[in-house]
Amino acid sequence: MTPTNVYYRDLRILITFMGVLGFILMSAVIIILIRIDTAKNKSERTAKLQLIAAKESAEQSNRTKGIFLANMSHEIRTPMNAILGISEIKLQDENLPPDAEEAFRQIYDSGNLLLNIINDILDFSKVEAGKLEIVPVKYDIPSLLNDTVQLNRLRYE
Repeated sequence: MTPTNVYYRDLRILITFMGVLGFILMSAVIIILIRIDTAKNKSERTAKLQLIAAKESAEQSNRTKGIFLANMSHEIRTPMNAILGISEIKLQDENLPPDAEEAFRQIYDSGNLLLNIINDILDFSKVEAGKLEIVPVKYDIPSLLNDTVQLNRLRYE
């Protein structure tokens, strides 16, 4: 074998070795990139699943709150109607002393205002549940102003 042949043979071995080494390095880089991408996708999937779970939990909490508000407003409305009914009966009594009549008038007016607040809470829970029906009605502005004055009068006294 001539030195040139040995040189070419060694050069071919070196080139082959470098090719194999390059292939191994490229394969390693590709495997690392695939693993990084897989880990990234896994963390994104985990984040998405956590977000979906949090959203479902919030929606369930909101539904539960709406049910609670609806039930509580109904539970409060029943005794409030009883208070209004009794005070209205007492206001119809002709033998009622003036100070008692004023007290029952305040009970009745305050009860009506409180019943309106309870109805507003119920309407709010209906809005959240998507079950509110809008019924157009005319407002009695003087009565609304009178109710507002009476409510504030009780506070100032």
